[in-house]
Amino acid sequence: MTLDDLRGVRGLIYAASPYTSYIWGRSSAAYDATRHAEHLMSEGFEVFSPVSYFHPIARVSKVDETAHDFWLQRCRPFMDAAIALVIVKLPGWEISRGIAEEAAYFQAAGKPVVEMEPLP
Repeated sequence: MTLDDLRGVRGLIYAASPYTSYIWGRSSAAYDATRHAEHLMSEGFEVFSPVSYFHPIARVSKVDETAHDFWLQRCRPFMDAAIALVIVKLPGWEISRGIAEEAAYFQAAGKPVVEMEPLP
């Protein structure tokens, strides 16, 4: 399945991107995740980007922003609500523990997993 196959399908898209494994750091990860989420929105998709959403919360929280299990638990309601996972292939995505777990979760639920090339 490709991103084009999801066009016209109504429902939330969960846009996963690397965070702790991003080679330019977590703030840059949040910026680039948000840039890709905006692009998907401009293409007509309803999008939830966990990095875009949780990065500012993590910055003001007393919870370690790399506390994987804590943040993954907060993502689960959005993963349940989403109709598909779009993996944004930013540097570090292949080694991201979070993306691997999100992809496994979507596959187990029988929901599509699509890879998206990074924007220039």
